[in-house]
Amino acid sequence: MREVMGSSPVGSILKMRETCKRRLPVFIVNCALSFTNGSARICYRAWNCEGYMKQSQKPLLTFCIPAYNASAYLPRCADSILDDLISCEDLGRPEDLAEILIIENGSSDNTTQIAEDLKAEYPLLIDVLHSDKGLPNARNAGMRVARGSYTVFVDADDLWLCGSVRLIRRLINRYHADLYTFGYETDAFVQDHGLAGKTVYANTPEKVEKRRAFIISRPMMRTQAWAKVYRTALIQEKGLYFDERMNFCEDGEYTIRFTGNIESLVMSGVPVYHYSYSADSMMRGYDEARIDAYIRAMKTSAAQMDGESELIRKAFREYVLCHLNLLLVRNVYNRQINITEEERTQKMKELCEVPVFAKALSEVQLRDCLNTQMLPELFLKLKMRQPAALLCRAKAELNKRREGGA
Repeated sequence: MREVMGSSPVGSILKMRETCKRRLPVFIVNCALSFTNGSARICYRAWNCEGYMKQSQKPLLTFCIPAYNASAYLPRCADSILDDLISCEDLGRPEDLAEILIIENGSSDNTTQIAEDLKAEYPLLIDVLHSDKGLPNARNAGMRVARGSYTVFVDADDLWLCGSVRLIRRLINRYHADLYTFGYETDAFVQDHGLAGKTVYANTPEKVEKRRAFIISRPMMRTQAWAKVYRTALIQEKGLYFDERMNFCEDGEYTIRFTGNIESLVMSGVPVYHYSYSADSMMRGYDEARIDAYIRAMKTSAAQMDGESELIRKAFREYVLCHLNLLLVRNVYNRQINITEEERTQKMKELCEVPVFAKALSEVQLRDCLNTQMLPELFLKLKMRQPAALLCRAKAELNKRREGGA
């Protein structure tokens, strides 16, 4: 919830109370005030006098928050979105700007109760859904009932950055595109996709294809489902939902498929999202089942390349090799894995011989590997496994320090 700072917090709250009365004439608005460390925090509830809630118009955005055992961080995530909506009070009522769907999917903690408490506190903004376990299931449940003109995904352990709704609304009003992508931040760095605050608009097949290739070629930085805004009608009319069979690489597979159906795209380097590293979200330890799941995901996406242009197929080769790199760094050369160097070398050899990875290594051009992201694959293509192993080990150590020394 937004803190109201200043010499007269009560006055600020009364001003908001009067604003709410003017903007919600059919609702009774109750403002509750509490003090924490000298600052005032405002919480408002609205009840429909007739006993049921009814939105006056379709909101601009639908925020989908999948929540599995998220009791420790769901309130913080929801508050980050609510803060942003309340800060846009001059643009209209929060419920006209957005709806927030919390999709609980099989939690064993008190996530459901926390979600229901949030819904009771903000009945005009928040609704609670339930789905089967799995991130794709939860997202799809939200997408199927989304009322917003555009859909946004926020993971429950991450944060939405204040000021983002205002930016998104301005860009939507200007471009009316099918997809908007934005920068994001972590505790360690800001990723602006090399745009340095600029905005790029693609509205011809050639421009869209170029930007689509740019996104696909670097999956670890650009194919996440979050920090993007998707046209809801395109999702629902074409059935563009997540593949519920996937438990790894679902974001990348979806991005490849969704971007293959768009006619316009806006890319902004401005961060709208804070990504939080967590042990639950990172691969740790050698796991054959996990590797098999990644390989199946690569095969699924490879099947979508039929009929694609050479530019997209080239980007997809880099996409596949980036995932090979990820598996080597996280699943083979991570020092937490208690195997010998000979075993690591054998695992590397086996992964490189998997058909989807072997095909990408065979077809990728050496000049396309002359960058820090693809350097291990350069050595693998040249059958120089020892320097490739050194680079993967160095990346594993760098990740360990960057992600908190775990």
